Amino acid sequence: MKNKWKSFLCLSLSIFLIATLALPVEVFARGRGGGGGRSFGGGGRSFGSGGFGSVRHSGKSFQGTRQQRSSGVSRSGRTGSGSRQTVGTRPATGSRRDGSQSRQQGRTDRTATQGDRAQTRQQGQTDRTATQGDRAQTRQDSQTDRTATRGDKAQTRQDSRSDQVDKRQEGATERTQYRQDSATHRQDERLDAYDDHWHGWHGHWNGYYGGLAFGTGIVVGAAIAALPHHHTTVYVSGTPYYYSSGVYYVQSGTTYIIAPPPLDAVVQVLPAGCSTIYVDGTAYSDCGGAYYLHTGTGYQVVTAPVGAMIQQLPSGATAISVNDTRYYKFGGAYYQPFYSGSTVIYQIVHDPTL
Repeated sequence: MKNKWKSFLCLSLSIFLIATLALPVEVFARGRGGGGGRSFGGGGRSFGSGGFGSVRHSGKSFQGTRQQRSSGVSRSGRTGSGSRQTVGTRPATGSRRDGSQSRQQGRTDRTATQGDRAQTRQQGQTDRTATQGDRAQTRQDSQTDRTATRGDKAQTRQDSRSDQVDKRQEGATERTQYRQDSATHRQDERLDAYDDHWHGWHGHWNGYYGGLAFGTGIVVGAAIAALPHHHTTVYVSGTPYYYSSGVYYVQSGTTYIIAPPPLDAVVQVLPAGCSTIYVDGTAYSDCGGAYYLHTGTGYQVVTAPVGAMIQQLPSGATAISVNDTRYYKFGGAYYQPFYSGSTVIYQIVHDPTL
């Protein structure tokens, strides 16, 4: 009895020691990734682990076998009859499926991400294309607006030029009409003044051209349809006179009126039949009652020089009496007769009526 109790106590102690020693070894073997096998038989345990030796206690053997690894499987040796062998564990089929599904899901996510990126790039390209189209349309619209604006400005300038041309034309027409009216008015005024100065030259110059032997029809105040072929234009205070062979013409409508010599007219050739008289040393040409003074530009018509003595009265001179004194009048000039011996001469005097 005593021996049995002692044997039981030793067995219990051995089991406790074996368990105490085996636990760290198994933990270490699991930490290294290897699978350990264990077998139980005949009341004893055998703990085997790849790379470790065997532990024996009280006739019970614990032998570890070196793992033979093939395709990731670890095997251990067996001891005793009825013992179980524990081999290295394989990854579970469910875990592989989960990993495969995870990889598939990752690929699916990446594909979706790539699709989203492609869609984003496509949308960006579409937006850029639309923006470029909008910019091109904006530039086209701006170009069209500028073209229209330039057209409007050109039309405005053209209209302005047309208005200016019309205004200038109207102004020129008005100015021409005004000048024509002014010229007619000045001509009328000059004729009136000339009539006043010459005391009605139609009457007071009567017989002027006849006295110079110009022939029949050359009478002051007579109208002709056309000017002589050879004539020159003489301007007096802006009024044109036409001079031909000592005869002056002035236009009146569509005809030409024979006029007496106008004051201040300058001609290059004197009429025929002129004589020279002197007054205070100055020579004058007496051309039938019209008097010319030689100047640097030609012969200028002047008023009758007072104080001049002439031998013969102009043809057509008329006699008047002023304060019981006889005078002769022609072309606005007054002639007073004097006797020189038995010959009568005539002196040009101031207007006795003043």
